[in-house]
Amino acid sequence: MTYTTATSANRTSIGLRLVSRLIICVCVCFASCAALADDSYEVIKEFDQPILLSKNVRLSANIFRPDSDGRFPVIISRTPYGKQLSDGTVYAKSGYVYISIDVRGRYDSAGTFYPYKTEGKDGAKIIEWAAKQSWSDGNIGTMGGSYAGFSQWLAARETPKSLKAMFILVSPSDYYDSPAHTGGAFNLAGRLPWAALTDARTNQVLSAHDWESAFLHLPVIDADNAIGRDLDAYRDWVSHPTKNGYWSDFSMEDHWGDVEVPVYHLGGWYDEFIRGTLQAYSSMRKEGGNDLARSNQRLLIGPWTHAVNSNRQVGDVDFGDASLVPLRQEMLAWFDQHLKGKTAPEEPARVRVFVMGTDRWADFADWPAPNTAERSWYFHSGGNANTRDGDGRLSDVAPEIQPHDSFVYDPNDPTPTVGGGTCCVIPGMYPEILAWGPWDQRDVEMREDVLVYTSQALKEDVTVVGGVTVELYASSSAPDTDFTAKLVDVSPDGYAKNLTDGIIRARYRKSVDRPELIEPGEVYKYTIDLAATANTFKAGHKIRVEISSSNFPWYDRNLNTGGDLARGDEINIANQKIFHEQARPSRIIMRVLSADELNSAIQAVENMQ
Repeated sequence: MTYTTATSANRTSIGLRLVSRLIICVCVCFASCAALADDSYEVIKEFDQPILLSKNVRLSANIFRPDSDGRFPVIISRTPYGKQLSDGTVYAKSGYVYISIDVRGRYDSAGTFYPYKTEGKDGAKIIEWAAKQSWSDGNIGTMGGSYAGFSQWLAARETPKSLKAMFILVSPSDYYDSPAHTGGAFNLAGRLPWAALTDARTNQVLSAHDWESAFLHLPVIDADNAIGRDLDAYRDWVSHPTKNGYWSDFSMEDHWGDVEVPVYHLGGWYDEFIRGTLQAYSSMRKEGGNDLARSNQRLLIGPWTHAVNSNRQVGDVDFGDASLVPLRQEMLAWFDQHLKGKTAPEEPARVRVFVMGTDRWADFADWPAPNTAERSWYFHSGGNANTRDGDGRLSDVAPEIQPHDSFVYDPNDPTPTVGGGTCCVIPGMYPEILAWGPWDQRDVEMREDVLVYTSQALKEDVTVVGGVTVELYASSSAPDTDFTAKLVDVSPDGYAKNLTDGIIRARYRKSVDRPELIEPGEVYKYTIDLAATANTFKAGHKIRVEISSSNFPWYDRNLNTGGDLARGDEINIANQKIFHEQARPSRIIMRVLSADELNSAIQAVENMQ
């Protein structure tokens, strides 16, 4: 693994490239990956074919099918980004009918677009329509990433009988719990630009907007007006900060048992939907609608952002050629097995993940990965953990009597977002701090409102594979505030690579459906979910945790008033205290894999190659 130092100019260049990948690569990269060996059929291409959902709603589809009188299994992808971007020729050559469809209200499809509102019922109708066509053998699969991933879940909720398998990339499984809100905080820089992008029949140009002013605009619910828009969906997302009935139509939480088909789950450690990908896999394994579904779930996680499998260089880090996979081959093998009934020459592992640091793929029997052990690293300091030059330390020894650390959180000067599981760079939109993936954190670690806890240089490798949680004992002078946490891998030369992060809004510390303000000055225990990672902290490296109260503009600022954050415009400054003592042992909890288990998991991959 190698690192590169990004200048402002080349970061902007990276941003310009990534915005095109968002639409072209993320949503349809599955149609343009590795070369295909089986070219046995000539292809018939039929463009702008009508699919009538009702008297008033006609969807538009491009259909690629084998030039043959036979019947074939069908693969369906539905997108809001333009069906013309997806070329299904290679699938048709391999004996599939491939259908790319503009969703309702987008591009050439009639109707009104409201994100995901009709995707469940529309998707189920399309699946059954496809099963009845003269070129179909009745076996239907669905595929796609991001929007085209979650729309598959919503269709599967409707239990269409002809659906036989799904291949889902970088997708949420619950729209409230990332991307709209995380730990109760609103995903401002993710949702506002995306709502503006899709605010018409075709994608809108966003580069001309003053995004800095839009993100800083108060009240947050009117931020769309700051870019000259009136975005109904955005306003609905902002005005429903609590997980209530509004979100039930956009969640799989109570519907895993309705899904009775095999699912291939693919994600990235730096994808904004990594929580949803991992949750979906685990939930389907436990709660899928039948034995077929529960026994046929696959999970693949690479060192990728939302633009999966597109480049060995991710952020500052070059993960090498081994980080890229022949994705189309994976897809075809999956559908060959579950739509055509072919037997795989060798049964692959249920779970395959890329272990960063080691930069090798590893196979596991399930997720969470078995044979990992929970370990805690505790926060220590002499009361001055502010900045990376402070005295904050991480140790596996629990603290006894220590002074607390403190910092001032001023919403007028929030801690900036620096990489991570963000999406998606738009030219002119904070190009330096919203570039997704791993980036050097040393600049942000010099802020006084960032507490930095760092271990000693490791004497041997430490491999973390699984969920990451911070338990934080903290008080605030405010009736509501936020706390953030970030896990960082520090190399011997000082480079600080972010791995994963999380946030908790104080009023949602107990539950996202029952907010409860805090008592100023009282100490509470906060559990901050940092999603998950797979990373080897190499010998000589250090483990670091950053604690602050904002990650802006990725998340909206908590104004520290305890009022309605969607409609509030008053800002208060909060004095925060972080405790780490015997009765209040603030810590980070990670799952560690032994060197022998890691080597065994890596060898399992190499034995199949």
